[in-house]
Amino acid sequence: MNRNDFYRQHVSRAATHLNLPLTVRQTQDLADQLSTQIEAARRNVTLTATSLSPQTAAVLQAIAAGETSLETARRMCLSEDTIKTHKRRLYRRLGAKTGAQAVFKALSQGLLAPAGGWARPADTARADALNSPPTNSKGGA
Repeated sequence: MNRNDFYRQHVSRAATHLNLPLTVRQTQDLADQLSTQIEAARRNVTLTATSLSPQTAAVLQAIAAGETSLETARRMCLSEDTIKTHKRRLYRRLGAKTGAQAVFKALSQGLLAPAGGWARPADTARADALNSPPTNSKGGA
């Protein structure tokens, strides 16, 4: 059953329960509206670190570290299929299609911190000093 059929079936059941006489066209229109609103709500949900299970958070960290599903499965003492299921659900929750997209979105939502931490503004002064032209240390021109 695809999503359109799913929503159409629920609209039809609700209409029957409420004794609302709906035409097929009205049922389809309401199902389309319901589908659009639910999908928009899903896209606008921002995950938080507490909304991830410990295993899912560990899988996210493994993706960021570049581990394969098999490596992660062995390290966590789980089956490879279980890891792939965690990945699939994580990608869906983040709206990602690849591991790189999942990591990017997780970083942007604060679910992951970059390796080595975030760059500090004080580091830019040192970088500017390294990139400036050398000065004459003898004091003369």
